[in-house]
Amino acid sequence: MNVSTGIPTITYTVPTNCSDQPDLMASALLNDLNKTNNDPVNFQMRHVLTCIGFKASGDGERITKITAKGVKPTGTLTVAEDGTPSWLLGAVDGNFEATVDDGVYLGALAQLVNTGGGYLMMIPQTLGTELALP
Repeated sequence: MNVSTGIPTITYTVPTNCSDQPDLMASALLNDLNKTNNDPVNFQMRHVLTCIGFKASGDGERITKITAKGVKPTGTLTVAEDGTPSWLLGAVDGNFEATVDDGVYLGALAQLVNTGGGYLMMIPQTLGTELALP
């Protein structure tokens, strides 16, 4: 077993395929619990990825896929002692492309555009306006 001191970090790369993107969760640090017996350890988990869904409206256009451009898919996660997560984003930009279930024909009212794997799970970040709907 490797032993180190300080707050651990996780380097994570989000899979490009939407259906392969798990939800990533982390907990606040807990010191010296369950050290002397087999009692359960209670801890509060927090989501550390951003769940992205899309709504669109139109005039009969068909959407078959959605591409979000300029996304940073890699980062290093640190969790503060109180459980607050923070990300240091990687330097490389990528694109996320999600196939839309059976294609969607847009109507005048905004509707959720479901993708093959559900929602995109991405590292929290500010995105530009580059979104492609072929």
